[in-house]
Amino acid sequence: DTRQEHTGHGWRGSFSTIAREAGAPRSWAEAQLGHVVEDETEAAYNAAEYLSQRKALMRWWANWLDAARLKQPAPLLSDYFGSREYALATGNVVPLAEAI
Repeated sequence: DTRQEHTGHGWRGSFSTIAREAGAPRSWAEAQLGHVVEDETEAAYNAAEYLSQRKALMRWWANWLDAARLKQPAPLLSDYFGSREYALATGNVVPLAEAI
């Protein structure tokens, strides 16, 4: 009974939603879920796999799940990335001194 149990697909949907709401770039979350880029032009020009970002995203997700289980505050996604990397990925401005 899927109303009482969380399915594999349900976990994938939960991850996608929670990660995006926490600020994960769409490209990282979609790559982690194994989704391919449907836009042919984008797919032709972008072969990025985002491996280091996906590893950090999975560390965050594991800690998020632990925090939820223990009824503790959720970890901040931004704590799992360098500030410059996270700012660039999310479209936030990077201070000039940090960008150099």
